[in-house]
Amino acid sequence: MTTPSHVKSPRTIDPALPRYESLVHMFAAAVDAHPQVAAVIMEDQRITYAEFGRATVGLARRLTAAGAKQGERVILLMPNSIEMDVALMAVLTAGAQVSPINPFLTAHELEKQLVDVDACAIISDASTAEKAKHLAGYFRIPTHISLGRGATPLDAWTRDASLTLDPGTFPKADDLALLIFTGGSTGTPKGTNHTHRGLMWGLLQHVTTWPGTYGKERFLNVAPMFHIWGLGYAAWVPIYMQSTLVLIPRYDADKVVQGLSDHKITYFAGGPAPIYMGLLASPLFKTADLSHLKYCPSGGAPCPAELHREWKEKVGQPLLEGWGMTEGAPFCLNVYDGLRKPMSVGRPVPGTELQVVDVETGDRILPQGERGEVRVRGPQLMLGYRKRPEETALALRDGWMHTGDIG
Repeated sequence: MTTPSHVKSPRTIDPALPRYESLVHMFAAAVDAHPQVAAVIMEDQRITYAEFGRATVGLARRLTAAGAKQGERVILLMPNSIEMDVALMAVLTAGAQVSPINPFLTAHELEKQLVDVDACAIISDASTAEKAKHLAGYFRIPTHISLGRGATPLDAWTRDASLTLDPGTFPKADDLALLIFTGGSTGTPKGTNHTHRGLMWGLLQHVTTWPGTYGKERFLNVAPMFHIWGLGYAAWVPIYMQSTLVLIPRYDADKVVQGLSDHKITYFAGGPAPIYMGLLASPLFKTADLSHLKYCPSGGAPCPAELHREWKEKVGQPLLEGWGMTEGAPFCLNVYDGLRKPMSVGRPVPGTELQVVDVETGDRILPQGERGEVRVRGPQLMLGYRKRPEETALALRDGWMHTGDIG
């Protein structure tokens, strides 16, 4: 008798974890609990949670005046920065759906990608202002706001103590929160709709698997925040943990190693194997103090056995591989404590089921040991693709996300 390849998570969400109705409720809790903790640090800039809260309210009010509200979308065309983090939370605080876009795409590529967005506003920084201005004209987006150095600074808002978050205006759990685009490996990128409820589930799954101490952890991120990993894990988990996020604007192995050491980083958002290989090859690696580092996640590509061995030998901590998609993340993670299988994506996260089904129909569950398409069911899944009902129906069937990945 064969055993079907149906796997449920062996874990449940830690009942001690705080639960929030929305990402804005989560953010307000961090601002209230740790106002003087540094929320985000980037190079010579930093912002405390109190300042983060004020800047968020100031920008949210400006967006509200521009028509941002539930049912509307705001595009973010910015590289990683403190301003981008503020913009993310400001759009959500205004009640709208935030759509972070790859700022390194050409204007022509963005013209094709953004056709379904129908945004009421677009936010840029000085480096992307001209491109954003072009898109605002092309798509008839009525409002363009540019933030940061060479544009509108956050200072006027961060110093204004009258700018406070109002719980009476916060979004509901089932309101749309995020419109984020797939990588486009099978054609034009598709915008995936996520609710506050689904995104909060993803954060609970992360924090249950890789727990930490509120107000004390220090995260370092190099992943782009227009990507589901750089956003869900590297931008929003630090806020959930009411802890500090250190941003390195662009991946530079020496700067990352120095940052891990100088900031006593406990969570490195990491990424594919080449990122870790680059750190090991840095001339600064031998003398860096990585004694505070605990969580070293990896995803996007397999980590070779030799990399697992060398990282554990030299850092004293394991590489923790995982798997997720723009349509839902995380799906699987390797735990820090407990059963861990190097060179695999680990086990399903809490509330998540996996099956391997035949490629032809996607309906027949295959026995263990046979290769087929992996499908996933869990509360962190997207609602669907914006304005793509046929593609949504193909991907989401009877509550299962058909991933297109072979396992």
